[in-house]
Order: sequence, then structure tokens, then C-alpha cells
Amino acid sequence: MAEGDHAMTPGGKIKKPSVELLCAWVMEAWAMISPEIIVHSFKKTGISNALDGTEDEVVHDGDGDNAEAGDDSDDAATSDVDGSLDSDSE
Repeated sequence: MAEGDHAMTPGGKIKKPSVELLCAWVMEAWAMISPEIIVHSFKKTGISNALDGTEDEVVHDGDGDNAEAGDDSDDAATSDVDGSLDSDSE
């Protein structure tokens, strides 16, 4: 996208891409994403899950990138928040 020859302004800066070129870049990027990834992402974030609660476990099933990498940074952040809520001081 950013590679290749660029048209320059009289001041020597690279000209902005045309709307048509920007649209082509967006279409190319979306074409590289499989429908399965989009469906999984919507399910994982809870955007398209069943309203009756039957798919609630999909949001918390632990098969995300952080769980695979063994990253427990979310747990650490949650424990810090939980501890701060227990305090009686103001």
C-alpha cells in the first residue's frame, strides 16, 4: 500500500491517495479476511450471540489469543480492581 512511486506536492510531500485507491485498499483488506473469522469474532465479542443465553459460554470459553499464549494479564488487572473495591477508605 505504501510502497512504490508516489506523486509529490509542489512542497515535496507525498500526495494523499485518491478515494478510489483508499476504497481499493479497504476492499483488498476485507477480501483477505475469511467469513469464518468474522463470524467467530462476532460470537466471541457477544455481538451476535443468541439472546436466550445459550451461547454465553462462547464469550468466556478461553480459546482466545491470550489464553493460548498463557497471558494472564487480564486476571492480574481484575484482581487489582477487586481488591480496590474491598477497601472502606475513601
